[in-house]
Amino acid sequence: MSLSVTQRIALKNLAQFQPIFSASDFQLYEVKSVVKGNRLITSAAPYYHPEFARFLDLLSRNRLFQAGGEGDSRLLDDETALSQATPEELGSVLAYLSRAEQYSPGSWVSAFHSGALDRILKRAAELSTPTGEPSHG
Repeated sequence: MSLSVTQRIALKNLAQFQPIFSASDFQLYEVKSVVKGNRLITSAAPYYHPEFARFLDLLSRNRLFQAGGEGDSRLLDDETALSQATPEELGSVLAYLSRAEQYSPGSWVSAFHSGALDRILKRAAELSTPTGEPSHG
């Protein structure tokens, strides 16, 4: 697979989040509550970690990760296919998750807890290497 320098840089920038998000002490989100009068109100939407906010910003600024249409969720449930995904397929999955989050807060949380986000970032790291193959080091 032949990728442009721009594509490799974009994938490397995406992959930089994998060790951060996979750290054992990393908390992707928190649920915040506020007291209003004598009532405790808990937000339905998660408050994401600042590093995850940086990740979302990267996605929003890079055309590689913005698929047309609704994006494609099929790779989320297929570990083998995801491990062989092209940059365009990764972009489609990421676009799907971004759009799903707009309508169903917590879609990223589900991808994080299922391991799908980690697999996406690992594949991005593989694709960012000159050979596009898994690194063994």
